[in-house]
Amino acid sequence: MSGAHDSRELERRDVALRPPGLPQVPWGVPEGIGAFAGCVLLQLVVGALFGVEPDDLAVQMKATAASDVAVLILIYVLVRVWSGARQSPAGLLGLRRTDWRTVARAWRVVAAGAAAYVAVVLVIGSVLYYFGSDWEVPAQPLVRLIARTESAALVAFSCLVAMVVVPVMEEVLFRSVLYLPLRARLGVIPAALIISALFAAVHAYPWGTANLIVLSLTFVALFERTGTLWAPIAAHGLYNGLMILLVRADLVPLPG
Repeated sequence: MSGAHDSRELERRDVALRPPGLPQVPWGVPEGIGAFAGCVLLQLVVGALFGVEPDDLAVQMKATAASDVAVLILIYVLVRVWSGARQSPAGLLGLRRTDWRTVARAWRVVAAGAAAYVAVVLVIGSVLYYFGSDWEVPAQPLVRLIARTESAALVAFSCLVAMVVVPVMEEVLFRSVLYLPLRARLGVIPAALIISALFAAVHAYPWGTANLIVLSLTFVALFERTGTLWAPIAAHGLYNGLMILLVRADLVPLPG
């Protein structure tokens, strides 16, 4: 009897630690694509209103913060409409709590993603070196601007936007609005590959394409492993912060 009781207890604990399945969303692929297009258009409009210049970090960060918040509001409204206001938008988007032990057990996903990222950086660096080009860190232009500014207040504001606002918006848009309906229709792997390719494309940074695809696949795996979007949001924010830190501290070389 004791053995059977212990077995049932272990089974209950295993179920308790098992991450919840990802949400079954009430919108389909066409709605997700339409929302994505609307969000991109909204960002372009906000950027035009702010008069964004390529080398003006202050204006870029203000425009980014404003447009990302606007996108999140638009997504919230759309999800409310799609669900008929019968379900929580946060829950449908995967913004839910989970057991900390479930998140901790996802360390293998982070380790594998980090190893793949470093491997891709080394391969790209070797290719550049072979063809006589300077080795280039896959840091996006905006990260380079943050790294080179001398204003402490602007750096702090930029880090807040890059580590909090941007990760929340991008994860909600890519990993929830787009990935979840694609996953329901095509399966995990095809949906993850499509979303990751799109995630890399919209960043418009050719030398960082492979790295961004690896990052996106890692974030998808974290979402799948933990059942909560907060895990990839946290990983995304930490990655952005780490890149800013490495470049500002001159721990990695940048061309020019």
